[in-house]
Amino acid sequence: MLISLQIRAKILMPLLSSDEVWSFLNVTQSHHPPQWQESEIELLQLLTIELVIALQQATTHQKLQQELREH
Repeated sequence: MLISLQIRAKILMPLLSSDEVWSFLNVTQSHHPPQWQESEIELLQLLTIELVIALQQATTHQKLQQELREH
């Protein structure tokens, strides 16, 4: 499948919460195989942290909404 999409390089970053994998952030490059820069990897790491925080907040919000409906 990667060949048919002409994917040349891929970074897969796990989205972790309490040491549990929730999902993955998948970054691909299709034009040419890049030499990933340290700053690009750091940016992806920060992005995964922000995504995990957003997922945790969304989950908490859903739980609170459910509790409100039950009361």
